Amino acid sequence: MVLDDVNTAKFLNTPRLVVDAKALYDLLIKEEVQARTGADKRTTIEVLVTQDKLKCCEARTSWVSSELQYADGLTKESAAQLLADRLRSHQTRLKSDLTFQAAKRKTANERKKGAEMYAIKKPGRAMHAMFASLLNVVNALDYDNKTNNTETEMPNVNEQTLTEHYFLDTFKVLLMIFTTIIMLLFGWVMLHRRHRHQGDQAEPEEETTPSSVIIRTVMTPENKATFRAIYEEVMTFREYRKSLEAELMKKQ
Repeated sequence: MVLDDVNTAKFLNTPRLVVDAKALYDLLIKEEVQARTGADKRTTIEVLVTQDKLKCCEARTSWVSSELQYADGLTKESAAQLLADRLRSHQTRLKSDLTFQAAKRKTANERKKGAEMYAIKKPGRAMHAMFASLLNVVNALDYDNKTNNTETEMPNVNEQTLTEHYFLDTFKVLLMIFTTIIMLLFGWVMLHRRHRHQGDQAEPEEETTPSSVIIRTVMTPENKATFRAIYEEVMTFREYRKSLEAELMKKQ
C-alpha cells in the first residue's frame, strides 16, 4: 500500500478519536482554527495536522468524561488496574453526552458507576472464577435494560443469544454451588467423626488420671473437696458435650 495515498489511512469502519479534554475537543471540531497569540501557534499547528489526519481516515471526534477515558490506563499508573479490569469483560460502549458534564461536576457515586462499568476484577479464588462469566452477562443485560441514554449500538449483538448464555451459565453455576456444598458437608461430617473417635479413645485415660493423682498426692480435706468439685464439673460438661453431639448427629 502506498503510504502517501489518502485511501491508505481509511478503515472499513468509521473510526473515532475519543478525548476527555473539552478544550481540545472544541478545537478539533472547529472548521477554522486560528492562533491569537504567539504561545498558541505551536498548539494550533498540531491541531491542524490532527484535523488533516482525521479527515484522511474519515474519523469522527467524540468527547467523554474523564472516568470513562480508557486511554488513561496506558499513561497513568493509577488507572492501569482499572483498564485491565475493563479489558477482562471484552465489552465497551460509546454513548452520547450532549450535556458535556465533566467528571469533577459529578457525584462520587456517579463517577464510580461510570468508571466501573464493564469492569471485572481479577478472581482471587476459584469460587470467584466460577461467577466471572455469569456476572459479565448479567451486568451487560442489566445495564441494557436500565440505560436511557442515546447510545451507539454495538454490531452483531443478539439478545436471544445473550439470554441463552445467561440461562446456561446460571445452570452451570447452580450445579457447581450444589456440588461444592455437598463436598463441604461431607468433609465436615468426616472431620467431626474423626474428632469424636479420638475423644472416645482418650476418655478412659482421662478418667483414671484424677483418682491416681488423689492417691499419690497428700491433700488436705479442703483441697480434696475443691478438686472433687472441679472434677465433677468437668465430667458434667463432658456429658453435656456428648448430649449435644448426639443431638447434632440426630438432626443431621
